[in-house]
Amino acid sequence: DSDDEDDENSSTPNSQEPPQCSPGSVLLKPAASNTSTGKPKS
Repeated sequence: DSDDEDDENSSTPNSQEPPQCSPGSVLLKPAASNTSTGKPKS
């Protein structure tokens, strides 16, 4: 169970999670700041 799940998780989920999490976090941070600061300030 551990080996099977680890292998599959590390192969598919892990590969898709890091790329989506990294860009998502970076994009979400600037986007939230721009929207939060731009909306209320504007």
